[in-house]
Amino acid sequence: MIQTNEVQQLLRHIHIRFEQKFKDYRMAFRHFDMNFDGQIEFEEFVQGLEFCGIAMALEEYRKVFKLINFDNAPFINFQKFCLINVDKSNNIFRLIEETKKSN
Repeated sequence: MIQTNEVQQLLRHIHIRFEQKFKDYRMAFRHFDMNFDGQIEFEEFVQGLEFCGIAMALEEYRKVFKLINFDNAPFINFQKFCLINVDKSNNIFRLIEETKKSN
C-alpha cells in the first residue's frame, strides 16, 4: 500500500508539472482526454503524464490513478482529475472525502 506522504509527494510533483505545462486544469484535462469523450481512462492518464515529462513505474501510475478514482469507475472525470491539484495546504484524503460528500 502506498504511504500518505508518498502519495502527497507524487501528486505535488504532478501538480507542479501541470502548472508548468498547462494554463489550467481544464486545458490539462482536454489534453489527457485523447478521444474527447469527457473521461480519462488509465491508458490516457499514463500517456498524458508521460507527455508532461512525468516518468514513474507502472505501479505508481496505477496507485495515483486508483487514489483519485476513489469510486473505482473505469475512468476519471474532470472533478476527480482536479484532485491532483494538491498544494502544500491541501491533503488528498480530505479532498476525496469532500468530493464524495458533494456527489
